[in-house]
Amino acid sequence: MVCYSLVPENLTKSRGSNLHDHFKNTCETAQATKDMHIQKATKYQKDVTSQKQCVPFRRYNGGVAPGITQVWQQVAHKIAAQIRENDTNSKMRLALD
Repeated sequence: MVCYSLVPENLTKSRGSNLHDHFKNTCETAQATKDMHIQKATKYQKDVTSQKQCVPFRRYNGGVAPGITQVWQQVAHKIAAQIRENDTNSKMRLALD
């Protein structure tokens, strides 16, 4: 028997389609905010768009200019913010039902 760590009643999912951004930038943005709380991830996203913090290149760092190991990814963070907002809205909707 397989034991799952997530409670199915509390699970929400969100995704994006037809996104106009490179896969590598979006993947690095998702990895940077992977285990963060929703408020911390939102603050991090605002800091990246205002260029106070940057997103590190961890996996897809080939083909990047020499000496650059981080970048301020504006479009990827806008997409992540929209997906995060959809996820929080679906959580609030499920809590009301």
